[in-house]
Amino acid sequence: MDVHEDIHRASESYFDAEEFRRFLNSAIQNSRGVSFLLQKRKSRWSNFDDWYSKWQDEARANEVMSWGVQSRNRIVKEEDLRTLSVAEVTYYGPRLREAEEVIPVPPSFTPDDIINIFEDLITRDRPTGTGTIRVSRKWFDDQLPQHELVAALRELYAGVARLIRIAHEQSGIEVCELGGFRRACIDASTSDAPRCFPLAPPSATIDIATGNIYDVEYGIIEMDESAAQRSLERYGEPLAFDKGVIDDVAARMSMSKVFLEKDGYAGSVLLFYRSNEVVRGIPIRIALDQPRELTIEQAIEMLGALTYDGVMFASETWVTTVNPRTGRPEKPWKNGSSGPNEFYGKDPLGGRDEALIVYALSRDGRARTMAEFFRRTPAGYEYRPFIDSTDVKDVPPMLLGPVSRAWGIHRGNVSPA
Repeated sequence: MDVHEDIHRASESYFDAEEFRRFLNSAIQNSRGVSFLLQKRKSRWSNFDDWYSKWQDEARANEVMSWGVQSRNRIVKEEDLRTLSVAEVTYYGPRLREAEEVIPVPPSFTPDDIINIFEDLITRDRPTGTGTIRVSRKWFDDQLPQHELVAALRELYAGVARLIRIAHEQSGIEVCELGGFRRACIDASTSDAPRCFPLAPPSATIDIATGNIYDVEYGIIEMDESAAQRSLERYGEPLAFDKGVIDDVAARMSMSKVFLEKDGYAGSVLLFYRSNEVVRGIPIRIALDQPRELTIEQAIEMLGALTYDGVMFASETWVTTVNPRTGRPEKPWKNGSSGPNEFYGKDPLGGRDEALIVYALSRDGRARTMAEFFRRTPAGYEYRPFIDSTDVKDVPPMLLGPVSRAWGIHRGNVSPA
């Protein structure tokens, strides 16, 4: 539970270099203390080597857990971590990300401090262009440049929580009796992802056209058993998603049809896979006034350092483009070409066809796109299969870009000194 408290304090000290360093180091050392303690008391379990070795193998395969072991040894025996405070400044056009700059900044700089510079420039120069500028303030370590440090601490916590949960199961313990923590959210729970943890680094965004500044709100949807029962009654038994991200595309399309027929819309969701298992699902709201790629990036950001090797996106789309000069429909979305990415929302122009779409990407380079036209008729919904492609070119940039960067360890040209 000390790790839980350390993560909160590191997050609360994000703009104070010395305090952040102190709680970062403490969290890393405390996370290792759990495994040390279990090893010292292994005689209490006759099968200790069996389950502990399995957990060790999983931890070694996790880049963040391996970093935690190495970092603990480094802190105790050598030196502090070599951390770097950076600002990621990203420009988005109406739909897609177009440029990014990663620059070192003093730890005391907040996203609002940086975004205010752009606000002053917009007020002074009154640019006529459109687009969005987003600033994120992040901490990195030179030995783990692909993950922001609080996100890495969240993954360390998840690994330790899994170990404690296994030890409890092997001991026949259902609920730990520890308690008495000052912070209300800290208890004996062994959840991998406590809902009180910060879900993303501090950031701020400014709309170039208006100068309006806004922050992104992140949240977790709590599991509601009564709602789950109502869902079962309304939609029937859920389909199995256990064949892997590419092979599960058809099942997700079938589920989208059920939602459409019951509710009149299918909604948008991102599913993240590890091997054949869905490890996280995030509902997506496609806002018409926000770049599509930014929406996807923010959802991926919520995962922190969670490892995944497949991503699936399901939604609805318009499948004809509209000439901006005449306001009339033009070419339909051709089989083998990228779609126009106009996701679920009212159609003020009319004359466009609707389709359900599912995109899937795997870390080993495979892809799949499935789309079906649908028509709303008095007798119900009519469907017409449209495309089932394994060409990665059919996956839109707004999904392909953020996922590729997340898997490609992209951090610009800045590395800790």
